[in-house]
Amino acid sequence: MADVFGPDGIRGHYDELAGGEWDRLVATPADEVKLHVHAHYLRAHIAAGSHVLDIGAGPGRFTIELARLGARVTVADISPVQLSLNRE
Repeated sequence: MADVFGPDGIRGHYDELAGGEWDRLVATPADEVKLHVHAHYLRAHIAAGSHVLDIGAGPGRFTIELARLGARVTVADISPVQLSLNRE
């Protein structure tokens, strides 16, 4: 039996979610509010020229916002599928 909580199980889980991950943060009005709150705090605390490590970057919702703010962003994610979406 595969260890669903081990690295391979976690990677597989996020690989499977990759197709819908971009839309997850706007699926409901409450999700949209959360997205705007996150973006608000990024704008308040990330200065142009900042170096940011975006861990668990997924398809890049926040990576894009960080780049728009002028940050130099390094992304990391356990899922190669998510990283591929982030690079698009």
